[in-house]
Amino acid sequence: MTNIRILNDEEMQEAILLADRIFRDAEQVSMATGFPYLYATAYSQSFGIYEDNRLVGFNGLLPAVLRVGPAAINVLSLGSVCIDHEARGRGYASSMLDKVKEHVKQAGASLLLVTGTRSLYTRAACHLFGTVTRVLLDQPHAQSIAASQDSQPFHLRAMEPYEWLKLHAVARSRNVRYEQSVWDLAGLVKAEAYASCVKLTHQVLVAERDGRLAAFAVVAIPKGTLKSRRPPFAVEWAGDASAIASLLAYATINNNLPVLEVPVNWHENELLERFNSIPYTSEQNLGTVYMADIEQFVEEIRPYWLQHDAAVVGAQLNIRLANKDEDGGDEYELSMPHLPHLRLSGPQLTALLFTPHAQLNLPQDWAAALRPIVPIPLPSTSGLNYI
Repeated sequence: MTNIRILNDEEMQEAILLADRIFRDAEQVSMATGFPYLYATAYSQSFGIYEDNRLVGFNGLLPAVLRVGPAAINVLSLGSVCIDHEARGRGYASSMLDKVKEHVKQAGASLLLVTGTRSLYTRAACHLFGTVTRVLLDQPHAQSIAASQDSQPFHLRAMEPYEWLKLHAVARSRNVRYEQSVWDLAGLVKAEAYASCVKLTHQVLVAERDGRLAAFAVVAIPKGTLKSRRPPFAVEWAGDASAIASLLAYATINNNLPVLEVPVNWHENELLERFNSIPYTSEQNLGTVYMADIEQFVEEIRPYWLQHDAAVVGAQLNIRLANKDEDGGDEYELSMPHLPHLRLSGPQLTALLFTPHAQLNLPQDWAAALRPIVPIPLPSTSGLNYI
């Protein structure tokens, strides 16, 4: 007999043991250390599946608020999904995902951000979204940035342990971001969520100009003698684009890194301009997104739309779920005065909303109307708030 439920404090200890067996080895800290919010029942709404009173599966679920200009988007993030080796092949992962999807709307979230792209998710209306430019910052290009005129005004150094208020002020200046308190920022930097998964450690660097913090960057670098599972990478940053580029070059040079990977979101145009001569790869954003309540999402994002097109589309566009079949397919209807209704599949709507240069072949009048308000920028799901 199986039972799926949100875990209490005692049951969460079982989940930590299960996750550590699945995801960790002797060189790594516990998942509870790397993901302290996810494994604390005060914050999380995580599900477990029990087979004859034994926990055999876990779905980590954590609420967050995304800031997109003046808009606040309520989301839940899904990660640390695991099934005990002995219980695999029994459909438990799909059953838990169904429960999670039922819960998301009840919890007040309009989107579910999923750390996963497997067919388990894509068959269940969780769609790929967004694009990332992965800049490959090597030593010659780092040296070039460090020697440039853009880097000269900044004093670059390691962060002091008393500077969290200053860091938070810079982090809060981002137009697109996860909502983070001072405590969140400090706690997430210390937790090293993604870095701990790949045997790297965080380093926090700051750039000063005229005695004021102009930018900060968190980078994941090698940890002692541990052999990392991936190259060093930039985790999160904020502030002046020239200062950020200088900090990342400084991190590459001072840590003697052959290359530092910098995953830059498509909307970070100023930073991309400073890296325009550096080799890069283009890829999808990490994970998938499930639209739990499209009508709620439209109202949540509308302040951002109004900021860009107050007169027409931003105020008048509505989207509703038109059809959902048993196989997980979804279809949506877009409506606006003076235009015929437009129907899009779930993957098409997700691409329209979040992916630049999506090839959708929209009717010309719809394409022209929507151009000022889409795509919508979202913060990186692989930064400090990685689940």
